[in-house]
Amino acid sequence: MKLAVIYSHPVQYTAPLFRELANRPGVDLIVYYLSRHGTEVSFDPMFGQAFKWDLPLLDGYNYEFVPNLRKEAGVAGFFQLMNLALIDRLRKAHHDAVLVHGYEHFAKWPAFAAAKSVGSRVVFHGESHLNEPRTALRTAVKSVVLRSLFHSFDAFGYIGTLNRQYFEHYGVPAEKLYLTPYSVDNDFFATKVREAAPRRHEIRTALGITDSAPIILWTAKLTEVKQPELMLRAFAKVRGGRPCHMLFVGDGALRSKIEELVGYWNIPNVKITGFVNQSQIPEMYAIGDIFAMPSLREPWGLSVNEAMSAGLPVVVSDRVGSSLDLVEQGRNGFIFPHSSVDALATRLDQLVRDEPMRQAFGRRSVEIISKWSIKETADGILAAAEGGREDG
Repeated sequence: MKLAVIYSHPVQYTAPLFRELANRPGVDLIVYYLSRHGTEVSFDPMFGQAFKWDLPLLDGYNYEFVPNLRKEAGVAGFFQLMNLALIDRLRKAHHDAVLVHGYEHFAKWPAFAAAKSVGSRVVFHGESHLNEPRTALRTAVKSVVLRSLFHSFDAFGYIGTLNRQYFEHYGVPAEKLYLTPYSVDNDFFATKVREAAPRRHEIRTALGITDSAPIILWTAKLTEVKQPELMLRAFAKVRGGRPCHMLFVGDGALRSKIEELVGYWNIPNVKITGFVNQSQIPEMYAIGDIFAMPSLREPWGLSVNEAMSAGLPVVVSDRVGSSLDLVEQGRNGFIFPHSSVDALATRLDQLVRDEPMRQAFGRRSVEIISKWSIKETADGILAAAEGGREDG
């Protein structure tokens, strides 16, 4: 099978998947990237700084950076990626199947038509769900546009339950739907966490955490949609009754505000690391005891996968897309109403106070995430590309 994947830019989460696909017998894979964002030092407005991922993103599979008519400056914005040369690539290559991730950039729209024009099977892959507020106008426009667009695709890879419901809402029939579970390299995180475990005390001490009290871990950008202030308010309630630590791993526009609130409210045991690159992230999971993601909007939340592969209990809001698939209420974690400080504080307090519960939840997290792996994702993509049925 000649399989092409169209992606806006290299991402740390997809590189292991592309290597897995490239290693499958009979698969001739090429990934068309529309931007070099992430492989070169570039500014990310949500991180609030320039960065470059420090793990190999391009090893182990064939790829091409398709020229962009616009001078690259990130990937945000519909007209930011104008890679019209992609049309010629797809027409000449005659791929058996073309998987396109998302419709948020202009360059992908003519690519849909180009692939169809030469008989390629076009598979759409996205992350969207309906579990967030939208205006009536936006809802009406999307209904018309997406129903028409989705009608033209041969298959859809859905990342989880909420994403499947999204496609069904816009008229995609069951026979076109294939589970392609949103996954991370579980083995990488589990291995790195085990390697870091003997240095747990050393790593905590380097961060200024000198006691053995539990650490509540956050690994996300400090932006409004992630709700760091709600997280801080909930931690203050928990910390008022029992020693524990709040470790914000990340950076972003709200960092200075969170630091000001920590001082203004006089909340002890709060640490903000700033941006931590991928090679060091497993160390943060190795010293964490509880993982929290209180996002207001989160299509999936791959940090939940990471935390679970590291053996942590997870507490997530009901706006986190992975909640229905990965969080078993009262077994490996908790789901709480996204706007409730008290509900989040209550769930965190339960876990802070009960070490056996944390350990049991962590073991269940590992069991659940073991079935949500890169292998299953690759299986689903190939099933969608070939047109066979494995689910749905």
